[in-house]
Amino acid sequence: GTAQGAIQHNSDSGTGVRFTTVGADYAEYLPKMNPIDEFEKGDVLGVFNGQISHKTEGADHILVRSSAASVAGNWPGADKEDLFELVAFFGQVQTKVIGPVKKGDYILPSGRENGTAVGIHPDDITIDQMTQIIGQAWEDYSGAEIGTVNVAVGFNFSIPKLSKQLKDIDRLKVRVDEIESARSTIIKDYEIKLNQQKAEIDALMNELNDRDLSLN
Repeated sequence: GTAQGAIQHNSDSGTGVRFTTVGADYAEYLPKMNPIDEFEKGDVLGVFNGQISHKTEGADHILVRSSAASVAGNWPGADKEDLFELVAFFGQVQTKVIGPVKKGDYILPSGRENGTAVGIHPDDITIDQMTQIIGQAWEDYSGAEIGTVNVAVGFNFSIPKLSKQLKDIDRLKVRVDEIESARSTIIKDYEIKLNQQKAEIDALMNELNDRDLSLN
């Protein structure tokens, strides 16, 4: 048959060997939460205490059913394999999406609990959504129906966005401090003016009282 991989001399470093394969992701077998569930390549899956399901809401992790594993770890054996599914942990994996999806979008579960995801521009991601990021789209998909896109998974895509939001929060804190300082200054100025007005009123009242006394 056609060769699908090879173990070669590592020509880059000049030492050791290199494993070459058409597979694009590192995957492991994980047990199904419900043994009768059926999954397809590219399905978005929720992980609950190490078990997988199409349900993603409240999941500990959100992963994707491997589409072309180069490494398949945690094999349970042929007699139990139907109770497990091969799930991508790292690399590139064809992922089911509902379009449109743009290259560079973060990929998040669609919420339909049917193995699909949606794309969201990095600038539109909320803090709550950052824990749901599956990966980042490396190609476009313009269809409105279910399709697949190549997604990079296993990277901490939320860290740059979180870092930016923390910087934004710091800037807001500085601005709030500036506003509070200005507010305190305004209040102090008003207090000084009120005290001055009170003193002037007291002086006028004393003067009027003195005049009344002199007339009497």
